[in-house]
Amino acid sequence: MYQFELTPNCALSAQQAVMFFSGVASVSLLIAFAFVLMGYWPILPFAGLELALLGWALKRNWDRGQTSEYVEIDAQDITLTRCDAAGDVVQTIRLPTPWTQVALIRDRRGVAGSELAFGQKGKWWVFGRFLVQQEKQALRRRITEVLRQIRHAAPQSEPESAKRRD
Repeated sequence: MYQFELTPNCALSAQQAVMFFSGVASVSLLIAFAFVLMGYWPILPFAGLELALLGWALKRNWDRGQTSEYVEIDAQDITLTRCDAAGDVVQTIRLPTPWTQVALIRDRRGVAGSELAFGQKGKWWVFGRFLVQQEKQALRRRITEVLRQIRHAAPQSEPESAKRRD
């Protein structure tokens, strides 16, 4: 069995994200309170809203950065699994190895580049959206190589018409 773990590359650790938010909040509130002392009190709710949105965006970004995706390949199945930040399985897809293709398909979201996808019977499942283009290409090459090895090692049964009849 071959296994691939895909995880986003997070730029900030949790501690760094908290420090960043604290720094921005300190400066923003300092400026807001300076304006409040000058009599411009309506600025305070807007500063609070701005910080709430920044906190929400940082939290959402952190959660997305902690997700993971797994690709497991054996002779019978390719199993695609997505896990959330807590490690709970969100989605599992099982595709038969002999009939599954892996390819880079045009990005449907309109972003430049392509998406790594697993396909069968005209239906495609996109995986590794957070990977950069070079990583997607390298992973596609590696998975294609693994599939070739598995298919080559699988015993080939003779077609019924080729069997000798005595």
